[in-house]
Amino acid sequence: MQTLESRQPAAFDTPAVREMTLLADAIQRTYQRMADHLHKVEAYQDMIWNMPLGVLRLDTEGRILSANAAAATIAGVSSAIALVGRSIHEFWRDDDAAEQWRTSIANATHPITLTPIAWRRADGTPRWARLDISPVFDAEGTLVELLCALTDITEPIEAREHLRIAEQRYRFLVESASEGICTIDQEGRIRYANAAFAALVGMPREQLEGLSWKQLCFEEDIPRAYQLWQHQSSTAEFRIRRADGTERWAYISVGELPAPQPHAERWIVLATDIQAQKEARDALAQSEAYFRALVQHSRDSILVLDEHLRVRFMSDAGLRFSGYAPDEVLGQPLEYLLVPEDRPYARERLQEALQNPDRAVSAIARYRRKNGTVRTLACIATNLLHNPIVRGIVINAHDIHDYVLLQQELERALQNASSDQWFESHLLAMASEFTKPLHRIANNLNHVLTDSELGTSHTQAIEDALETTRTLHTLVDEMVRSAIIVAQDTAFTEVDLNELVQAILKALAPLIQTYQTTVILDELPRVQGHPAQLSLLFQALLEYSIQHTNTSTPLLRLSAERDDEMWKIAIYSSGTSIAPENMARLFTSLLTQETDLTPGTRLRFVSCRHIVERHAGRIWAHTEPDRGTTFYFTLPTASPSNTNDA
Repeated sequence: MQTLESRQPAAFDTPAVREMTLLADAIQRTYQRMADHLHKVEAYQDMIWNMPLGVLRLDTEGRILSANAAAATIAGVSSAIALVGRSIHEFWRDDDAAEQWRTSIANATHPITLTPIAWRRADGTPRWARLDISPVFDAEGTLVELLCALTDITEPIEAREHLRIAEQRYRFLVESASEGICTIDQEGRIRYANAAFAALVGMPREQLEGLSWKQLCFEEDIPRAYQLWQHQSSTAEFRIRRADGTERWAYISVGELPAPQPHAERWIVLATDIQAQKEARDALAQSEAYFRALVQHSRDSILVLDEHLRVRFMSDAGLRFSGYAPDEVLGQPLEYLLVPEDRPYARERLQEALQNPDRAVSAIARYRRKNGTVRTLACIATNLLHNPIVRGIVINAHDIHDYVLLQQELERALQNASSDQWFESHLLAMASEFTKPLHRIANNLNHVLTDSELGTSHTQAIEDALETTRTLHTLVDEMVRSAIIVAQDTAFTEVDLNELVQAILKALAPLIQTYQTTVILDELPRVQGHPAQLSLLFQALLEYSIQHTNTSTPLLRLSAERDDEMWKIAIYSSGTSIAPENMARLFTSLLTQETDLTPGTRLRFVSCRHIVERHAGRIWAHTEPDRGTTFYFTLPTASPSNTNDA
């Protein structure tokens, strides 16, 4: 069965039908192009409204007609719909925003940009924004709306602000730094220098800019400067040539700046002025060398012990005099050098030094030289273990063996002298020989103190040494004076002790006033004796009693009582205290190891004993801790007819 088309094909195949068919195809293609274009427009619109850049359509008054999601996010609202109908001015923090808007829009004939805008989100959070505005005109050229791109530029602005503040801060730090700082370009010329660097080189900053770094170096130092340049970021002491031609020492450090540009800064140089430190270091080195020479060539020995009392250092004088080699002494206990009988006493004194840092502890001990001979030393130990430089116990040892022999000879002379004239001349000759080296030492020390530039501590050390020589000289004078008076064999006479003591107290009036001592003088008797020797006796005991009281209200009392054919004299001093273990040997030989008294005081006490014994009496002392000390001695009574029993 045939279809209609098959039965009547020719009926529709006419020019009119073909024309209509072609027209229908053209219309269909047009609609297809329109549909494709519409799809593209919708795609572009979706892309615009969904892009991260905020997009707004505004009327000429700034009311929002439409917006995309990104604009809603920037504005801080929940959705783009929430923006429609609101004025964009609501989100501006600047009160003049509306006026700025009207001025910009009224003259808008082409796209304009407003930036930065002080933006405020819906929750009040301050932000910064950029608004790119494209005006839209109708066919007659009338502005009908605005198409705007809204960008949040808060982070870049804040970053620039932080960078500006940081730059100001670091510029201030660089400008106010005490360390010299400069930058150098690739051609070796200074591009920037701070005030400290200008002061270091002695040149104004404006003259430094453009100056070659070589002009700040001495010619002979330029090769060393190149070496410093090759080891960048290293620090070395370097000599700078100042504008006036003088030198200035500094610590120099060179570092390379990142990403150098042509004709821009490439290196940074840090310079720290160390002129004062270098001068002090050089002076210290010279001073150390000077005093090391003094120590090594001194006749006195200097030892340093560690905390275990082992010898850590001995000066050349000690090694030379003892005859030992350094490896025979260093590391050995100090007792190794001492005679066995003196070791317990030396150990006791060193323990006292350990327990009393910075306190000078004196002692007299004997040591044995390598050749077997025994010598006597006067030592002063000072605990400086806490001192980070010394870290040891310092012992200054002076050989007093000749002095000991002299003292022994004096004592023998005092006991056995038969001729006053021979004794005095012999004693004076020995004293003269003993004082000659003291004069030489004092002259040498005075020469060093006058002609050398010394530090405070070194000057004090030399002055202490001078004071020691003066003390020794006074000691010799006192020894000779006392020995001559004691040795005199003049006939005894009757002596009124009241008159004698009052004369002594009058002479001691300045000393009594200085110590604010109250003196009580009981009635004293007449005795049989030698006036000069008795004056020496009373003066020695009274001076010691006045000077060694340790109470705020010192009291001195003299009294007497009859003891058979003798008078017992008592001199009491409040506060004066002498260790009980030292009482028994207070008036014995100077060779006894008494540490509480100076050699001069001990010499006087020995002289007192000889005076009392020459008067057929005896002398002793009694002390009570915190209460005082009383010196007792007995003297023969005067003739019966003149005896005062008061």
